[in-house]
Amino acid sequence: MMNYQCKIGCIGLVTALMICSCNEQKQPHPMSSSLSSNDTMVDTTQIYHHITLDSTEQLQIYYPHFKRMDLVCGTMPQPTDTSVIMVCAAAFTGQVKKEFSHENIAGNHVSGGVYHKGYPCKANTGAFVYAHRQWKFVYQDYAAEVARAADESGMGFGQMLLINNGLRMPANVVGKNICRALCERKGKLCIIESRQPLLLIDFIKFLGRYGVTQALYLDMGEGWNYSWYRDNQGIVQYIHPKTQNYGTNWITFYR
Repeated sequence: MMNYQCKIGCIGLVTALMICSCNEQKQPHPMSSSLSSNDTMVDTTQIYHHITLDSTEQLQIYYPHFKRMDLVCGTMPQPTDTSVIMVCAAAFTGQVKKEFSHENIAGNHVSGGVYHKGYPCKANTGAFVYAHRQWKFVYQDYAAEVARAADESGMGFGQMLLINNGLRMPANVVGKNICRALCERKGKLCIIESRQPLLLIDFIKFLGRYGVTQALYLDMGEGWNYSWYRDNQGIVQYIHPKTQNYGTNWITFYR
């Protein structure tokens, strides 16, 4: 996938205009794989409305039907938590460390309504904030919006803004990778991922063609790209399998 790990110590996979470094390419992924025999059994005769899937030749799109969302930090939500519809990495992680700290997350962020200081990251050209079932993509000076999300018991984090109000943002990145972004299209939130390795500039172009008006990059790379969603039969489908425990924070959608 696209691995723009905005790493303070040049650890990671991103080489963005501003600080990031990126070097890993991923192969196109199979759509998913289902729960292992050790995971929770579900009644597959029950039909839920957890998620809507869409695709183009270049993109795979996930529309989670959520009632709330959060930035979960430290420990990734488990597939056995049936309240979770979808989860994937969000902000960049600075360094690979054995112990978690909020200071190792790129940019100040809000998790569970609590404000935390992260490390400075020039690649963070925007942010996403959410509170009281309302969300907002913010360009450039987003510190006040993130602080407000904490005041309103919401969530928020900084990242590279790829599209703002339908306009493509500058993003010169070397190499082709699988890319992922949190997007807004026709007033709905979705997670969009490239189906094959792309230049970031081409990924942004395809997002625009799909009708995306807001897009914020999401952390990727082997060890960070582990992600999954719950299908409409209640079965967990893995988008990328777990390899290493490098992630520190995850955007999480709840039913």
